[in-house]
Amino acid sequence: AVKERDGFRFLVSDKKTQPLPEVFFSRGERLGFSSDVEYTSVTHQLKEGDTVLLYTDGISEARNGDGKEWGERALKKTFGLTGPRPLQTIKEELVNALVKYTEGAPQQDDVTFVLFRWKGPLSHAGTGKAA
Repeated sequence: AVKERDGFRFLVSDKKTQPLPEVFFSRGERLGFSSDVEYTSVTHQLKEGDTVLLYTDGISEARNGDGKEWGERALKKTFGLTGPRPLQTIKEELVNALVKYTEGAPQQDDVTFVLFRWKGPLSHAGTGKAA
């Protein structure tokens, strides 16, 4: 489950080639903002080899010098380039695409993302059972 503030999103790319990654949204208040806030959860069953990108809205809403947003479509296209790639390559592609688009324009929000590849559930040593 992923809990978030307005704009925290995640993308999942199957280890097999697919046209574009799936996008999941969950909306809510900032984490830790208030102790009495209720959050919405989104659940997605990851498969071994899935690549996950967690990101704030500062990425999709990053603006160029003309004030135009980069947008979800450009983010999905960059993240979903054909074929599985090393995480370092994906990170570099995302950062380079965003830097190229924004052309040094000052941003109004943070640009934050976390990228990881699901290797499957942990198992207890020697038992083969999931932790």
